[in-house]
Amino acid sequence: MRITYSKSQARSRMRRLLVLVAQGHTFVITQQGQAACLRAQVEAQGRI
Repeated sequence: MRITYSKSQARSRMRRLLVLVAQGHTFVITQQGQAACLRAQVEAQGRI
């Protein structure tokens, strides 16, 4: 299940959202009521 946050909500909760994304959660961030960003965990691809 994806949870939706407005841009201002996401900005004020960014640290917590990053922890949750690292745990596998996915979030949609909206701007003016439209989906603008999808925050999701990426697969680790080794060291750079």
